[in-house]
Amino acid sequence: MKLLIADDEDIIREGLLSNIPWEESGFQLTTPGKNGKDAMTIIELEHPDIVLADINMPFMSGLELADWINQNHPEIKVIFLTGYDEFQYAKKAIDLKASGYILKYEKWELLLQKVKNVADELIKNRQGESLKNQAKRQLIFSTISDLIIGTARISSQAAVMERLGLPNSNYKYCLALIDVSLDTPVKEDKPNENELYLFSYINVVREVCTGFFKNVLCSSYDNQVYALFALENQSNEELIPSIKTALAETNKKLQDFLKAYGKIGVSNLYDDIFQTDEAYNSAYKALQSIKNIEDENIAFIDDFNHNLMSGNAIMKEISDFIQNNYQIAGLSLNDLAESIHLSPSHLCRLIKRYKHSNFMTWLTQVRIELAAEMIRTTDKKIYEICENVGYNNPQYFSVVFKKYMGCSPREYK
Repeated sequence: MKLLIADDEDIIREGLLSNIPWEESGFQLTTPGKNGKDAMTIIELEHPDIVLADINMPFMSGLELADWINQNHPEIKVIFLTGYDEFQYAKKAIDLKASGYILKYEKWELLLQKVKNVADELIKNRQGESLKNQAKRQLIFSTISDLIIGTARISSQAAVMERLGLPNSNYKYCLALIDVSLDTPVKEDKPNENELYLFSYINVVREVCTGFFKNVLCSSYDNQVYALFALENQSNEELIPSIKTALAETNKKLQDFLKAYGKIGVSNLYDDIFQTDEAYNSAYKALQSIKNIEDENIAFIDDFNHNLMSGNAIMKEISDFIQNNYQIAGLSLNDLAESIHLSPSHLCRLIKRYKHSNFMTWLTQVRIELAAEMIRTTDKKIYEICENVGYNNPQYFSVVFKKYMGCSPREYK
């Protein structure tokens, strides 16, 4: 906790500095101030947490100094020091939101205790503020996750914008996904190390992108970094080059600072915050399109003539994939993810949202319904139907069939 002592009386100032065990009590003293103007300069250079200032100083009084602090550095606590035990000073101190009012000639133990009380209050307030800020950040990130999955639509747009900390809804948006690899891969058995690297990537992306745009929300989803741009007062023709420049600079900083190499997929610009799920799908597909191309690091979905991809469009792709591949034994969610260029975990969330189910349950339902149709309409043997719908083991097929249809394949007609 940094403390600035400002008093124009040398004997008082030096006595306060030398007779009180500030350091042992957890205080770091700044350069002392000889008057209010002197204290102003020290505040700008050394950023104290608490100012202990004489009320009656030349050039600028303690009251004037406190007024300036309130306007320019409201986070600093001010304690007035005076030899005048007069009501008007105390009243003025209260008006200026002073944290204390101490007589110069009180015992140093009492003076130190009053300063410590103010420091304790300041720490408590900062901890509370830190918790509030942490909760606010967490709310932003969970809201963006809901937007990516598509579940945020149950809320009003105004409520979503408020949770994101965006003052209005008159933005254009753009979503970038950054997939980062290191020169030296992180070991899979060190999850804390992975989290540390991910945290570092997010900080670099945030720092660079906010240097170009005022409103950029950065965090991670499925272990990839995202940057959600909320853009104002520019045309598409102006925004796209600026976004490309910001992301190119991001890649450069990742390489310079972390020896990391990013591949970036970028959505189209969109006008409705509830299109963030479509933007994510598009950005992911753009990212996948360049993942194995050595010399390409940034891809806009526009470069591939794709529009934003809605959740319904993705579900149609999943349905088509299942209908075209159900006969393959061992068909998995990873096969689906590789085919339609979306992450397995994201696909799980989409299927749960739209089908209230999961991939294997959906696939099994399709297989069993097709098997039942074959039993009704063809003369194929049960083992042949079993193979036709993707099962290698007839006994297991019979168990699954009975679970869904209520009877064995031989009993079903």
